[in-house]
This record gives sequence, structure tokens and C-alpha cells, in this order.
Amino acid sequence: MIAANLKINIPKLVFIILLAVVGIFFFFHKLSSIPPGFYVDEALHGYSAYSILETGKDEYGKSFPLVFRLYGSYNEPLYIYLSTIPIKLWDLNVFSVRFMAALSGLATVFVIYLFLKSMKISTLGSLFFAITPTVVFQGRVGYEVALAFFLFCLGSLFLWYSLSRPKWIVPAFIVLSLSTYAAYAERFTIPFLITFFFIAFRKRLLARKNLKYFIYGVFLLVLTQIPHLFLLTTPAFFPKAGELGSQAIVVQADKLTGIIPGPVALSISFIREFLSQFVNYFSPRTLFLVGDKDLPGLSLFYAWMIVPYLLGLTILWRKRGSDTSIFILLLALTTPITASLTKDPFPVHRVMPLVLPLALIISIGIDRLFKLNIIGKRNINFLIIKGIALVIFIVSIVFFWRSYFVFFPKEKAKYWGYGYDTLAQIIKTSDEHFMIDRERLPIPYTELLFFLKVPPEEFQNSVDQNIKANYYQNLPFDQNFRFANVETRGIDWEKDIYRNQVLVGDSLAISEDQAKEHFLTKIFEIKDPLGEVVFVGYRTNPAQKCRTTRNISPLCKAASTF
Repeated sequence: MIAANLKINIPKLVFIILLAVVGIFFFFHKLSSIPPGFYVDEALHGYSAYSILETGKDEYGKSFPLVFRLYGSYNEPLYIYLSTIPIKLWDLNVFSVRFMAALSGLATVFVIYLFLKSMKISTLGSLFFAITPTVVFQGRVGYEVALAFFLFCLGSLFLWYSLSRPKWIVPAFIVLSLSTYAAYAERFTIPFLITFFFIAFRKRLLARKNLKYFIYGVFLLVLTQIPHLFLLTTPAFFPKAGELGSQAIVVQADKLTGIIPGPVALSISFIREFLSQFVNYFSPRTLFLVGDKDLPGLSLFYAWMIVPYLLGLTILWRKRGSDTSIFILLLALTTPITASLTKDPFPVHRVMPLVLPLALIISIGIDRLFKLNIIGKRNINFLIIKGIALVIFIVSIVFFWRSYFVFFPKEKAKYWGYGYDTLAQIIKTSDEHFMIDRERLPIPYTELLFFLKVPPEEFQNSVDQNIKANYYQNLPFDQNFRFANVETRGIDWEKDIYRNQVLVGDSLAISEDQAKEHFLTKIFEIKDPLGEVVFVGYRTNPAQKCRTTRNISPLCKAASTF
């Protein structure tokens, strides 16, 4: 009896170990160095967590905010608060900031495994999910997307469980509610999901034996949304309203206004724009054939997955009356709604929840392909299918390795904040004042705060105190900052050349003619892996400038002051 049980469990145990090994490798290998550099959003999340950990306040001095004000917008707080744990354990560094994302990515792999197991679909799909390009990519970036996706998948898994065990509706609603504090998009996606779930399964949910659990779940859902309800009347609740696709709708409506009444034209334009976006999220071309902007030579999913995707869709439609099909189609129809209302053609960070139904659909197709009877003999057929799956798995890994671990660190480093750690080291070991030109650098203060480890209290005292007093009112964002021996703003050519300092910008910030005219001396260059200059530093020479211009500038009398 014991031997029989071991025979049943050992293959499952081996598969789970394999899944863990693959997941750990793909989400944690070279996590500190790939993605290359350190993206601005990662720096903002990391320094905010560091500030909370050290002072209980964010960078503006707000105590434990409900949402975090980040470069003139607002982000959900959960990733930042959770990141205080790895930062406490391993100090403020790139690995600590990315740890929660990587852990979330790894945990999501096992959520998919449980989904497939409970739906009686081959769990082989979870192994391929663990190496899916868009899943791994988002799981290695130190901001909220991977965490929100994990919570969405876990909450959806509990929803699925609740169809056969009603008690699961309570943790389902709690986890889904929690996901709205992880990412902005989930704040709007979750209401759509719960509403459609209720419509699809209302008879079951409202049955006498299940009703109490549904009521408990709704009560806890509302209770956990009190912070959002508090923010509902403030600008902080809709900080990204400008990203809605309203402008495109108005343009389309203007073309129709002369033919049909304005309100009708506006309604038709809205429907057209929404549907074009919505359908695009299911396009085989978009998902499997169009190259990803970040991953050289790869799409969001592997090209070969188009076959199980189409096969999975066919199977779902044929079995559309089953709970499995209804639930997956429900997920597929609700998850793109929020992103379809925006102006972006395919904002992956806003539509990550869609990856869950897509992964389940692809897994259904893989399951069916795995059961194909290629040769009549069962054992030989099984070996052939296993061999094909192994070859596809290895080839997929090779393609991903080539794209992500070889080409991506070189070709995309410039766009991922490469070189800020080196720049910070130069600044840290110098007594000079550094003026960072922010006109061509996207919000440079964040990475410098992070790598310089500027004491949070020091920075909190340097920012506009009016922001703390009106924290949730979305006051205008001033990109000019001053801390330590650093200042970030645009170069003022009428004043900065008469001050003893180092001017820092990208390769185009200061031309050779400007350097020659103003007697600037190049003291360093920082290049990306392709050899392109990302930062260049020039030391000013106000004394020589004043002598040459015969002291015509009043600043010549105080050339070393700021």
C-alpha cells in the first residue's frame, strides 16, 4: 500500500521540485544586474520603502500614506510597504527592491499549478508558464506589477474553489481586495471581475447554504476598501485620468458629427475605440508574433504557443457550458476592460491580469496536444509526446536566454537607468557640487537618492512642505531637487558657468562648442554596454570665464557660491 502511494506521489514531487528549480532560476538568476541599470519606478519604490523603514514617513514627510505620491502621480502602497522587509534584511540595494517581485513571480507559478490541477488540466502548462517571456520579465522588475498579478491569480483561484466549496468566497474577496492596493489597474479590474462573477454564478452564490459566505465576503470586501473610499473624493484616487483614450474618441466623433448627431457620434466612437483595443488583447499576432519592445527577438508569449492558444479557445467554446469554460471566459472578458479604456495600444503593466486566462487557455491546448495519439502503441506515443515537449521546452529556454540574458542587458541598458550607480559613486567620493541636467534625463533625482542612500530625514526637510499638508490633492510636481551635494534642474547657461561645480548630463546635454566657449573641462564619461555615453561630467572654470569676459557678469564677484 505504501509502495503504491510512493509510485503515485514521487512523479508529482519530482515535477514540483523541477517547477521550483526552474522558477527560482528564471526569477532570481542575476536579479541584481538584469534588468540592467535601475529603472526610475524601481528607484521610487525602493527609496520610499527605505524612507518608511527609517522614519515611518515617505520622501515628502507623510506618515504611512494610503497611496504614495511618486513623481506627480500616485501609486498603490502594498509593494512599497512589503519591500521594507527585504530592505531591512539586506539593506537598500537593487536585489532588495526586486526581491518581492521575483518572489511574487515564483509564487504565481505554483498558483497556476494549483489552477490546472483543480481544473484537471495537465500541469505541464505551469512549467511553460514559468518561462513565459512577459511573466518572467515583469517578475524581475522592482515595482508593483508582479505582486498585483500574484494576488489577482491567488484571489481568482479562491473564486474558482468557491464554486465547489462556498467558504472560499471569503478569502477570495479578501485577496482580490488586497490586490487593489498593489497596482492601480486592479483597483478598477476587480469590481468588473466580481460583478461578472456574480452575474454568471448568482444562483449558486445566493443559494441558502451559500448565502452567508457570500455576505461575509462582501462585508469584508467593503471593510478592506475603506482606505480607497476615503480617497474617492480626492484627486489621488484618479491620478491617471489623463491616460484614458478620450482624445482619440473625440477625434473620431468629430469626423462623424456632420453626418449624425453629436451624442450618437460620441457613443459610436467610444464603442469603436474600446472594441478595437479590447480585440487587440486577444490577437494572435499581438500576443505571439509582434516583437516585445523590451525583449529582442521575442513576443509576449513564445510564437509556438499560438497553436495551443487557438486549440484551447476551440475547446473552451465547445465546452462553454462547463464551469471551467465559463470561469476562464469570464476572466478573459473582464481583465482587458480597464486597459481598453486607456489610450495605449497594449500597456502590459495594466493588463497583466489577462495573462491568467491566456495561460489557462494555452494550458488547455497543451493538454490536448499532450494527449494526441501519434502512433498506436501507447508507450511509444507517450515517449514521443514527452520528447517533443522536452525539445520545445529546451528551445524556448535557449531563445529566452539569448534574448533576456544576452541581448537585453546590452541593447536596452540605456533605457533602464544604466550608469546611475557609477554616477552616484563619483558624487559620493567628491566634495564638489554636482548639477544634474534633468531636461533630457527622466526624473534623475530618484536613482541618485537611492544609490547615494541620502538620509530620508534630510531629503524630507528639503522638499516643499506644502505637499505634505495637501498630500492627496495632487499638487503640481516640481522636478527641481537639491540634496547632499547634488542639484537636479535644467542648466542655466547665464549662471551655472560662473559657479564652481560639475555639470552632468547625457551625451547631448553639453556640446563640444559649449564646452569650449565656457571653458568646461570634461572629467568623466559613463558608457553603457554598447559603448554609448549615458552620462558626461564637465567641471566649470568660472575664474577663466570671468577673465576672458572681463568680469562682465555680476556672478564673477562670487564665483564659488550657490
